[in-house]
Amino acid sequence: MQRRILLVEHDRRAALTLADTIARAGDKLVGRATRLEDALRKVTALAPEIVLVDVEIASLPVEALRARCGLPVLLLADRTSHDLSSIPGPNVARDVGAPELAVMIELLCRGAWAC
Repeated sequence: MQRRILLVEHDRRAALTLADTIARAGDKLVGRATRLEDALRKVTALAPEIVLVDVEIASLPVEALRARCGLPVLLLADRTSHDLSSIPGPNVARDVGAPELAVMIELLCRGAWAC
C-alpha cells in the first residue's frame, strides 16, 4: 500500500537519498521541508499519512510533535553521530534500506510501533 510521506530533512543529499528509498519502498513523497515550522504548515496543505523527521530538526519531543501534526512521526538519525537506542520514540537510521523502511512505516501507520 502506497503511503503519502512528508520528509523533514535539512541535508539535500540525505533528502535525495531518502526520496529514492521512499519510492523504492513503494511509498510516495508528497513534500519536503527543511524546518519543522514549514513541515507543520505543509501537513495541512499536503495531507501526508506519516512524517519522517531528521532528529536534528525535531526540536520537540516526538510525542509533542505527533500531537501537533496529528500524524505518526518517524525520526531519522545518522548512525555515526547518534546512538539510535538513546532516541525516544520510533526512529530509524537515515541509511535504512527500502524493505526495512517499508516495514517500519507500515508498523507505525498501523499503530503497532508506538512511542
